Amino acid sequence: MTAFTPVDVDKDRWLRHSVRVYLEGEKNFPWISRVVRGSEKAAVIVLLTTFGRFNRTVRYRRLLKSLRESVTNSPAQTVYVMHSSAS
Repeated sequence: MTAFTPVDVDKDRWLRHSVRVYLEGEKNFPWISRVVRGSEKAAVIVLLTTFGRFNRTVRYRRLLKSLRESVTNSPAQTVYVMHSSAS
Protein backbone atom coordinates (compact mmCIF):
# COMPACT_ATOMS: atom_id res chain seq x y z
CA MET A 1 0.00 0.00 0.00
CA THR A 2 1.32 3.44 -0.90
CA ALA A 3 0.41 6.48 1.16
CA PHE A 4 1.13 10.04 0.12
CA THR A 5 -0.07 13.57 0.41
CA PRO A 6 -0.93 15.13 -2.95
CA VAL A 7 1.18 18.04 -4.09
CA ASP A 8 -0.39 21.04 -5.73
CA VAL A 9 0.98 20.39 -9.21
CA ASP A 10 -0.01 23.79 -10.57
CA LYS A 11 1.75 25.60 -7.73
CA ASP A 12 4.87 23.47 -8.21
CA ARG A 13 4.89 24.10 -11.95
CA TRP A 14 4.39 27.85 -11.40
CA LEU A 15 7.24 27.98 -8.87
CA ARG A 16 9.61 26.11 -11.20
CA HIS A 17 8.71 28.38 -14.09
CA SER A 18 9.21 31.51 -11.98
CA VAL A 19 12.64 30.40 -10.73
CA ARG A 20 13.70 29.48 -14.28
CA VAL A 21 12.58 32.87 -15.63
CA TYR A 22 14.64 34.62 -12.96
CA LEU A 23 17.73 32.44 -13.48
CA GLU A 24 17.60 32.99 -17.24
CA GLY A 25 17.65 36.75 -16.69
CA GLU A 26 14.13 37.61 -17.81
CA LYS A 27 13.12 38.98 -14.39
CA ASN A 28 15.04 40.78 -11.64
CA PHE A 29 15.76 39.87 -8.00
CA PRO A 30 13.03 42.02 -6.41
CA TRP A 31 10.49 40.27 -8.68
CA ILE A 32 11.53 36.72 -7.73
CA SER A 33 11.72 37.72 -4.06
CA ARG A 34 8.07 38.77 -4.17
CA VAL A 35 7.05 35.70 -6.17
CA VAL A 36 8.54 33.14 -3.77
CA ARG A 37 7.47 34.91 -0.56
CA GLY A 38 5.62 32.35 1.52
CA SER A 39 7.04 29.43 -0.47
CA GLU A 40 10.70 29.78 0.49
CA LYS A 41 11.23 26.17 1.54
CA ALA A 42 9.64 24.83 -1.64
CA ALA A 43 11.72 27.30 -3.67
CA VAL A 44 14.95 26.05 -2.04
CA ILE A 45 14.03 22.48 -2.93
CA VAL A 46 13.20 23.47 -6.52
CA LEU A 47 16.42 25.45 -6.84
CA LEU A 48 18.63 22.67 -5.48
CA THR A 49 16.97 19.75 -7.26
CA THR A 50 16.10 21.27 -10.62
CA PHE A 51 18.43 24.15 -11.39
CA GLY A 52 21.88 22.86 -10.48
CA ARG A 53 23.17 23.82 -13.93
CA PHE A 54 22.93 27.46 -12.82
CA ASN A 55 24.87 26.91 -9.57
CA ARG A 56 27.88 28.94 -10.67
CA THR A 57 25.86 32.01 -11.56
CA VAL A 58 25.49 35.09 -9.40
CA ARG A 59 21.71 34.89 -9.74
CA TYR A 60 21.58 31.31 -8.41
CA ARG A 61 23.86 32.07 -5.46
CA ARG A 62 22.00 35.28 -4.57
CA LEU A 63 18.61 33.57 -4.67
CA LEU A 64 19.84 30.57 -2.67
CA LYS A 65 21.39 32.82 -0.01
CA SER A 66 18.21 34.86 0.28
CA LEU A 67 16.01 31.75 0.49
CA ARG A 68 18.24 30.12 3.10
CA GLU A 69 18.12 33.25 5.24
CA SER A 70 14.33 33.34 4.95
CA VAL A 71 14.01 29.66 5.84
CA THR A 72 16.35 30.04 8.81
CA ASN A 73 14.22 32.85 10.20
CA SER A 74 10.84 31.16 9.68
CA PRO A 75 8.93 28.74 11.94
CA ALA A 76 9.07 25.01 11.23
CA GLN A 77 6.64 23.55 8.69
CA THR A 78 5.25 20.09 8.22
CA VAL A 79 7.01 18.09 5.51
CA TYR A 80 5.17 15.25 3.81
CA VAL A 81 7.12 12.32 2.41
CA MET A 82 5.75 9.64 0.12
CA HIS A 83 6.44 6.13 1.37
CA SER A 84 5.30 2.59 0.77
CA SER A 85 4.84 -0.21 3.22
CA ALA A 86 5.92 -3.75 2.47
CA SER A 87 3.11 -6.30 2.39
